[in-house]
Amino acid sequence: TNLSNVEYFRISPNPTNGEIFLNFNVRSTKDVYINVIDMSGRTHISNRKVSSGNKLNLGSSMKGNYIIQVKDKNGRILTTEKLIKN
Repeated sequence: TNLSNVEYFRISPNPTNGEIFLNFNVRSTKDVYINVIDMSGRTHISNRKVSSGNKLNLGSSMKGNYIIQVKDKNGRILTTEKLIKN
């Protein structure tokens, strides 16, 4: 994680049935870019620009565990989070 003590990134609900809400406070940017990657390394969502409070529909993605990779506009990884899809 490259976030400071006052910065955060939250995904809810987790586990999810397909729709998640993204809430964050990152001083360096108001928008972040996310990748959703399954445990075999396949990217399901790539560089999607999101703002805090946005919702994201994972749609037809299969059940399982995923990694949410959060990047700034320069491609620097800010944090990664685990997501479980029921």
